Amino acid sequence: MGHLSVPGRIVIYDQPPSPWSVPGTLPEREQDRLRRAGAIVEPSDDGLKTTVSWPEGTLKDFILFEVLMHEVGHHVIQQYKGKRGVRVARTKDHEAFADHFAYRCRLAYHQGKECEK
Repeated sequence: MGHLSVPGRIVIYDQPPSPWSVPGTLPEREQDRLRRAGAIVEPSDDGLKTTVSWPEGTLKDFILFEVLMHEVGHHVIQQYKGKRGVRVARTKDHEAFADHFAYRCRLAYHQGKECEK
């Protein structure tokens, strides 16, 4: 839904309006991630598609935190390490840092505070 283009450019892709019809059944981890963000995830009985519905405001928050702030987390780790043109951590560690950064930003937002590294 978005990506960091090193150095320092975040691209966010346009999303279709709700509901989304996704081919197949989404992995449980992805279904859980979407549900935590407020989506209603409904796999079809035959497993051929999954419908993802976004109640009012939830898609905006999902894009803000799970996409944009996640990508900002990738940017932060690149800047923190002082190396801009190459990946400075293993993919697994990079993703874990970005996920945790987005999580902390979501918490801070709802508590009226600023994000921290």
